[in-house]
Amino acid sequence: MVFRKISEKNIHSTALHQLEDLIVEGMFKPNEKLPSERELATQLNISRPTLRVAIKELEKQDLLKSKRGEGTFVNNFLGDGINKPLMYLFNNHSKAAVDFMEFRYAVEGEASYQAAVRATKYDKDILKILMDKMSKAHEHEDPDEEAKVDIAFHIAIVESSHNILQLHIMKSLFSLLNEGIFFNRTVLYFRPGNRSLLLQQHQNIFQAIIAEDPKKSKKAMQTHVSYARQGIIELGEVSQREKIAKKRLEKAKNKNFIS
Repeated sequence: MVFRKISEKNIHSTALHQLEDLIVEGMFKPNEKLPSERELATQLNISRPTLRVAIKELEKQDLLKSKRGEGTFVNNFLGDGINKPLMYLFNNHSKAAVDFMEFRYAVEGEASYQAAVRATKYDKDILKILMDKMSKAHEHEDPDEEAKVDIAFHIAIVESSHNILQLHIMKSLFSLLNEGIFFNRTVLYFRPGNRSLLLQQHQNIFQAIIAEDPKKSKKAMQTHVSYARQGIIELGEVSQREKIAKKRLEKAKNKNFIS
C-alpha cells in the first residue's frame, strides 16, 4: 500500500498533495492507470466525493486525465512529441537505437553512480528481487521474461538514484523500449554466449550498488551499455550485408548465371 491514511483535518488538500507526491516520486509513471476510485478512497481513508475533488484539481493541473469507462491515468506531462512523430522515426531508422544507447551510457552511468550513494535498504531489496528473477529466467532459458525483468531492473536503478527529473525521462524512454520501439532485446542474443555475458554484466552492476561503490557501479553500467550498443551496431552490419548479398543473388538468377 503506497498511500497513507488521511486524518479528518484538511482532507481535500492532503489527498491532493499525497497524489502529487506519488506522481513526482515516480510511483505512478506517465500513462499509468491509478487504482479504482473505490480502492483509492479506501486506502486514503476519505470519501469518494472528496477524492473526486482532489482528482479534478489535479486534472486542471494536467497531472491526471480521466477516460470515460476506463479510469484515471497519470498524464504524459513530457508531451506527446516523444510518442508520435519520434516514435515513427525511432521505429523506421536503425540509427535511433544506437543514439538511444549513447544517451543511456551517459544518463544511466550517472544514475548507477548515484544509486550506489543514495539507494535505501528498500531500493536494494527491489534490486535483489529483480536480479533473482533475471537469474531464474536465464536458468529456464526464457529470453522474453529475461528481457522484461532487464527493463524493470534498469528502471529500478534509476529510481534508486532518487533524481526526479531523470526518473521521469527514463521511464518514458523505457516505455518505448518495452514496446520494442528502439529495438528488441533479443537481437543482442545473436552472438554466442551473449545471454550469459549480459547476465554477468547485470550482476556486476548490482553488486557494485549493494557494495555502495559509486565509481565501480558507474563503470559497470557503462561497460554494459557499451557492449549492448556494439551488439546493435554489429547486428545492423550483418543485416546490411545480408541485404546486399540477397540482391546479388537475385541479380545472378535473373541473368541465368545460376539456376
